[in-house]
Amino acid sequence: MGEPSASPPPRVTAIITLRRAGMPYSDIADVLDLGISRQRVAQIWQANASDEDFAVAADAVFVRDRDISEGRARRLRESRARRELRSWMARERIIEAIHEWHELFGEPPGARDWNSAQRGCLPALDTRYASTGRKWPEASNVQRRFGSWNAAIAAAGLTPRPRGKHGPRVRG
Repeated sequence: MGEPSASPPPRVTAIITLRRAGMPYSDIADVLDLGISRQRVAQIWQANASDEDFAVAADAVFVRDRDISEGRARRLRESRARRELRSWMARERIIEAIHEWHELFGEPPGARDWNSAQRGCLPALDTRYASTGRKWPEASNVQRRFGSWNAAIAAAGLTPRPRGKHGPRVRG
């Protein structure tokens, strides 16, 4: 008829051995850490007439679920890598923007320069920001990516302004 079947995988043999020793199906799944719920074990048991059929079916479910879990883990690793790349790219873009601001105005930007809430209240900041015709990173994003404003300025290779030294006072 066909070729003789190969020997069953070790899990199948273990399931059959434990079942023949009288262990309940649900305990077998727990002992062998098959990752199959008791409800699923009951479904597999009801659908298969013999211990051998149950063992093969349970092993197939284990292998399928393991493959699904590995696929999920791989997708999770890939999404983490994409997030890290986006984060790195965002940091690089922020550094480039800091350099561009420095070239335009001769000083690194201050957090107020890129803070949209303050720009609306202080027309002089808004004018300076708008005069470039460019959209700059938001101050909160810079601080989130680098931990602090001065850390971002230092990462760009520039010297941060001393605390409280923000040039001429800007009044609205």
